[in-house]
Amino acid sequence: MKTANKATTSLQPAGTSIVTALPPRQLVDRYGELARKLKEAEARILQEVGVDKVAFEDAESKLLSYYTELAADLPAVAEGDVYLVKVKPREFKREFTPAARLQIFKELKKLIKNPLTLFGITLEAVKVNLGEPFFESVVTKERTGLRKLEPVAKASPAVPATA
Repeated sequence: MKTANKATTSLQPAGTSIVTALPPRQLVDRYGELARKLKEAEARILQEVGVDKVAFEDAESKLLSYYTELAADLPAVAEGDVYLVKVKPREFKREFTPAARLQIFKELKKLIKNPLTLFGITLEAVKVNLGEPFFESVVTKERTGLRKLEPVAKASPAVPATA
């Protein structure tokens, strides 16, 4: 059955998500076109300024490999001749433990009529529906996320004078 101005959603395995309202097809197409143009523009700009994205990602990966043993909560600074690179602490990552999932399921089952919605439970849904204290008691918070790099030029780059 096709709806006139609504996007269609492909079927997913039972319980993975529930879509209550579909976005207009025009909005989906507009987003898709803008995303395509943005991707093309990014590639064109990278080519124009001479940035090799693969080389950038390789350098980033190699630089981060020097800090795998650094304590998760500690930052660092790498120094080159032209740049300093701030190595940020690992980001926090929050997860449910298996025991917490069972406890959450039991608590939410009392509140939710359709138990299939429980399969796609999010951190935010637990916090909103069961409260902050319960949320904090069942969710782990550890610095196991990614580190981010922030390059800082030691001096301003030379800018060609305009006539």
